[in-house]
Amino acid sequence: MPWVKKTRRRIIENLHFPVDEVKTIDVYTIDGRLSLQDLKKAAAGPLSDPVIQHFAIDSGLADRFDWMIEVGFRSGVTDNVGKTAREAITLLLEPAPAEAPRVYTSRQYLISGPIKRNDAGKNCLQPAGQRSHRTV
Repeated sequence: MPWVKKTRRRIIENLHFPVDEVKTIDVYTIDGRLSLQDLKKAAAGPLSDPVIQHFAIDSGLADRFDWMIEVGFRSGVTDNVGKTAREAITLLLEPAPAEAPRVYTSRQYLISGPIKRNDAGKNCLQPAGQRSHRTV
C-alpha cells in the first residue's frame, strides 16, 4: 500500500527515527445493538475487501510491532468514512435496525524499529482534527 511506504519515509525524513517497517490496520468502532452475525456480515461486506484484507471482531489483528499509534477523529470532527460505513451497514441489514449504529473510524500504525519511548509520542501521523494514542 503506497501510503504505508510514504508514512515510513515521512517518519524517517521528518523525525529522523530509525523505522524498519510500518503496517496499518483500519479500525471500525461500531456503537449500536448489532448481533454477532450482523457484525460479521458488515465486516465481510462493505467494511473490508476480502481479496486484500482480513477482519476481526472484538479482537485485534496487530502483531509483531514495537509501537502502535492509533489515529482517529476528535469529537465533533466529521468522520466521512464512518458516516458512509453507518449508511452501508443500515442498507446491508434487513430488516434495518431500529436505530442505525454509530460508526467511528481510526487507523492503527504498527511501527517496528528502535524508537525511544519519548520519541514515539512525537509522531507525524496525526493531521489536524485527529487524536492519537500510543501503545508499546
